[in-house]
Amino acid sequence: MLRENNNEFNIYFLGQVGCDPNGIEYEKRLKEEIGINTDFLLKSSNKPTGIASISLESSTGENKIIVYKGANELFGKEAAINALQTLKKVESISWVVVGTEILWESVIITLEHARTIGAHTLLNFAPIPDNFEDIDSILKNVSILCVNQVEANALSGNVDIFESLNTLLNLCPIIIITLGSEGAVFKSRSTPKPVAISISEKYKPTKIVDTTGAGDSFIGSLSYYLGIHAQSELPTDSQLEEMIRRACIIAAFSITKKGTQSSYFPRNDLPPELFAYI
Repeated sequence: MLRENNNEFNIYFLGQVGCDPNGIEYEKRLKEEIGINTDFLLKSSNKPTGIASISLESSTGENKIIVYKGANELFGKEAAINALQTLKKVESISWVVVGTEILWESVIITLEHARTIGAHTLLNFAPIPDNFEDIDSILKNVSILCVNQVEANALSGNVDIFESLNTLLNLCPIIIITLGSEGAVFKSRSTPKPVAISISEKYKPTKIVDTTGAGDSFIGSLSYYLGIHAQSELPTDSQLEEMIRRACIIAAFSITKKGTQSSYFPRNDLPPELFAYI
């Protein structure tokens, strides 16, 4: 979640971990290595920190992930509302970024409350919840929806990505579908046709080591650019296209290293042109 602070922005992490070594290490990494505020990262003694079991195909770098949500399932709607209301009293909130690792009802109320306090919302519909309903009413509170091809199919009922874009665009003003090594495609209600974004040869990885976490790298990078923009209006189509292009490049860097968080490059190790003003 991004909060404006003059021309900079602060990042607050809302969620829940267990009182176990994984939870302790995760919070420490967020605070000390990344600089994210964890005042609203709750701790549970009833369930351990959520984890993921990842199998990797060494020849291609492709992965399969089995998620145990653990303490994520305890992060309730009351905690989300309290965090947003508390922060709103301090300063205006520009963006709220939501994933679906938490309870579905918490996703719903977080998006709804974020809109009532004037924040833009980015929903990353991943992982696909076991049971999700009222998607039409939920997406009305989403400024930007970001999904991969499988998630787009689950939400829209369409296999074709362009049909998915058109279906989902009836419910949400901006749709982004990530396409792995092919980049991404997006469409807004102001664009006459979908905009395809590919990774130029200059930035294409020469070797794919591990694709785990590439989607999260994309979302994190896109959130950064949206936070830098931080205007009352959504970014223009040309601005969003450039944001997505840069997020694709940063995600491409992440697949050249093994691991998830460990594969993310520090800003100083990325091309400086990725941080030029958009």
